[in-house]
Amino acid sequence: MAPNTALTTWSSLLTGGINAQAVGELGAIADEWQTFVGRRLQEDVVLLQRLTRSTRPDQVVAAYADFWRKAGEDYSNEVSTMMKLMTDVTSRTLVAAQSAAEEVSTRLSHHEAR
Repeated sequence: MAPNTALTTWSSLLTGGINAQAVGELGAIADEWQTFVGRRLQEDVVLLQRLTRSTRPDQVVAAYADFWRKAGEDYSNEVSTMMKLMTDVTSRTLVAAQSAAEEVSTRLSHHEAR
């Protein structure tokens, strides 16, 4: 009976608390990535606009140089942002899992005491 109770309790905690939190956190990460991709696509449009206005080779070279410099900066910053978000999610999920495990242990102790 105790393993069944533990499994039921653990399952309800995971599906209720931790999973809901994880879904919200992963949604925030997905939103960040989608926003970043939108900004980078806008940079593609700006590049094409600059190229269509370019009349000399040095203007084309400058447009591409600026584009790739900014792309490097943007991707570097985004990697840092995503790493921070993932680290935060992992930390909060571990704390929630630890709390859930402690709650299961407490419930089992109370159940066995009956």
